[in-house]
Amino acid sequence: MSNIDPLVRFLHKNKLLESLPDQSVLAIGVKGPIARLAGKGLLDEQKAIEKVSEKLGLEIYNLESEELAETFSVNDFKQFVEPNFCRENILIPLKRAATGVIVAFANPLDLQALQQIEFTLSTSIKPVIASEEQIIKLIDKHWSSSLSNALKEAGDEEYGDVELVRGGGKTEEDEEFNNQDVAPIVKLVNEILVDAISVEASDVHIEPTKNVVDIRFRIDGVMQKVLEVPKRLQPYLLSRIKILSAMDVSERRRPQDGRLGVKRGHETVDMRVSTIPTSFGEKIVLRLMRSDYDKMKFDDLGLPLPIQQSLKTVLGSHSKLILVTGPTGSGKTTTLYTAINYLRDGKKNITTVEDPIEYKFDGVNQIQLNKAIDVTFASALRSILRQDPDIIMIGEIRDQETINIALQSALTGHLVLSTLHTNDAPNAITRIQNMGADPFVVSQCLAGILAQRLIRKICGACYQPLSDTEIEAHKAYIEAYKLDPKKLKKACGCDKCYQTGYKGRLGVYSYLEITPEIARIMAQQGSIDDMVISARQNGFQSIDDASADILRDGLTSFDEVKGYLSIDSKSVRDSNIQTRSGAHKRPSGAVRVNSNSDKMDNHKVLLVDDSPQVRKLLKVILEREKFEVIEAENGQLGLAKVQESFPAIVLCDISMPVMNGEEFLQQMKSGAETKEIPVIMLTGDATTENEVKLLKLGASDFMSKRTSPEILISRVKKAISTYSL
Repeated sequence: MSNIDPLVRFLHKNKLLESLPDQSVLAIGVKGPIARLAGKGLLDEQKAIEKVSEKLGLEIYNLESEELAETFSVNDFKQFVEPNFCRENILIPLKRAATGVIVAFANPLDLQALQQIEFTLSTSIKPVIASEEQIIKLIDKHWSSSLSNALKEAGDEEYGDVELVRGGGKTEEDEEFNNQDVAPIVKLVNEILVDAISVEASDVHIEPTKNVVDIRFRIDGVMQKVLEVPKRLQPYLLSRIKILSAMDVSERRRPQDGRLGVKRGHETVDMRVSTIPTSFGEKIVLRLMRSDYDKMKFDDLGLPLPIQQSLKTVLGSHSKLILVTGPTGSGKTTTLYTAINYLRDGKKNITTVEDPIEYKFDGVNQIQLNKAIDVTFASALRSILRQDPDIIMIGEIRDQETINIALQSALTGHLVLSTLHTNDAPNAITRIQNMGADPFVVSQCLAGILAQRLIRKICGACYQPLSDTEIEAHKAYIEAYKLDPKKLKKACGCDKCYQTGYKGRLGVYSYLEITPEIARIMAQQGSIDDMVISARQNGFQSIDDASADILRDGLTSFDEVKGYLSIDSKSVRDSNIQTRSGAHKRPSGAVRVNSNSDKMDNHKVLLVDDSPQVRKLLKVILEREKFEVIEAENGQLGLAKVQESFPAIVLCDISMPVMNGEEFLQQMKSGAETKEIPVIMLTGDATTENEVKLLKLGASDFMSKRTSPEILISRVKKAISTYSL
């Protein structure tokens, strides 16, 4: 019995155990030694805790004491300690003291856990002993299970009036759930779905793992684990949801899509369901759709009043194109639907092309894309124009054909609304021109571009002001954006926000109105920077400026918007506004003004590709245009060449040995000296998924290797012009 836990030996030596128990009792389980032995009736748990405290000189903590709980600061350690580690070792850090961090243990003789928590916290610790049940409850309260606990406390009465609306019209009698293991499945599914609605989750993720099925909710854009379902129930849980969603239960190898609804009282919440096969079984994601979609207004989105007024003016016009830009999940489709709601008065013929159709509106003709029968954005648009439309909404502009048809639609008197994947509003102009759109046509049709993000609102019940140390850490940003340190808040966490520190989300908006001056610059193929200078004279705000305003208003924390704030771009932009807002404009060949402007050469192009044939071909094309071409055969060599020569632009392959294009791009954009250099990604697999991913990582453009030389040169010159200040 050499592997007997030291705590068990201690209990036996101190006569709390009559004899050492056999292996069946000591088998590893979810409980620690004291709770496990107490559960078998072999000792008294409280007496065991008291004896350990007496012999080891450890203080006993009653974690349920309200007076003691007020002194705890568990949230201060959440960024360092994983909840699974705390649960597995039955410990929790409580607060800081003069002797170190006070950590409650159920098994204070577990030296490995003690050393690991000390290493993780990078400080000495003071162990105390507490009951295992109290430690687990406190872990659940402060980590992911806090949401689950809050839901359990709501009671079972919530589920009494729930009715599931099946996507395929199946009845309960059609389903076979007779096994004794499956009896709780109906109630379990009901509870998961109703709980998701109760906490206003946007998505439910049902994720099989090796040993359990994880249930996670996305709340305010952040994933939270709420439940673990035993692995043996996995097939029944997945089958139940697939039946409700009108999917093929027998098909487990291919992705499927479906829908279901949850009816509570007079309200029905629609859910879009998607399955994909994974290594541990099928994963299911349910997207909860808004029940008030047909009543959405611009005020509900949190759009600033000046932007609302500008948008409404444009929406009342004809022969215009309006774009909404931003990354996936930033609320672009919701904004377009709100615009459709504003326009939907029964007097206009409104037609949309979507993939997928998120919400169904009365009085709107909605077309679902279907590539299998060649119903694409472009083909659908051509047919729509023969249907006498007044307003056309395009789910997303992805290619040259779609943008050209959209512009032609606007030119011929239609109002066209669509989305585009770019990082900000001004670069949407570059993006559509790089797709091959005529700059003059764009200048005539484009009316406005709305860029947006979604951020979490700080919880009003538990926020705190920044400490002096935190203010000092953020000093550079505070000075650059002229923030009042006294008004800045930090998120803490309480029961109302499930210990996250945030409750709800709000939009960050940047609207670029295409004024006659901007249209003139666009038609003459002027630089984006000249357009931004002109726009700022009319009140244009970038995403970082809008984020700083939200911070000033105390609506969120610094940590939530820090990713959108850039000290370097702020200082460069302010400098450019001061020097270029007058009559003097930058010559077309000027070099970017930044910390590396003296190093950069507008005639140098770096080619990073493992294929000598591709490099040779591209080199010939570029040298015809008087570019100096530098070559590298993989990403690692490419990074060295960038540091050595500081080219004006990089053309980079995706698939390469040693370091691929994606890794190269991430390294480029994380370097202070290289992050501003534009990178055009080249690939033989020009898919939308690749394009979106690489644009998010910071690529300025994305091209197939089959692109014609004329388009390639045009995009290279445009990228250099755009990024050269």
